[in-house]
Amino acid sequence: MIERLRAVKPTGRVVLQLRPESSDLPELALEDGDRLYVPPRPTTVGVFGSVFNGGSYLYSGNRSIDDYLRLAGGPTRGADEGSVFVIRANGSVVSSPQGRGWLSSKRDLAAVKAEPGDTVFVPEEINKTTFVQDAKDWTQILYQFGLGLAGFKAVGGF
Repeated sequence: MIERLRAVKPTGRVVLQLRPESSDLPELALEDGDRLYVPPRPTTVGVFGSVFNGGSYLYSGNRSIDDYLRLAGGPTRGADEGSVFVIRANGSVVSSPQGRGWLSSKRDLAAVKAEPGDTVFVPEEINKTTFVQDAKDWTQILYQFGLGLAGFKAVGGF
């Protein structure tokens, strides 16, 4: 079994935090068979999920994440706006819940500058209920409670 484990070639990637204008690589231990791949600089920002017009939009250096959400028509009625997140081209994630604190309920992504290759995702709210659904649930509870009381009274408990 040890021989089989030694024969397995691991696959994966290491994401380096490099600035686009950087010309030097950081100190990195390489082994035989390792490859370095530097992808081309992306030119778009993707907006997907619960938005009106999801897709990829050309990157413009002066736009925020909120600007790209507006380009996609904004979140739909069923969107979970408090859980919007951004996947950066380097694999890191920026999300609304990351900025929550004692005094703030959510992070404002309007202040987060978009970067080329970002993917903005607006999830659908799972537990969204309407007033009509809530009213129906409460009337069923009250009905069953009243029916139980009527049963007790009929048996002579009250």
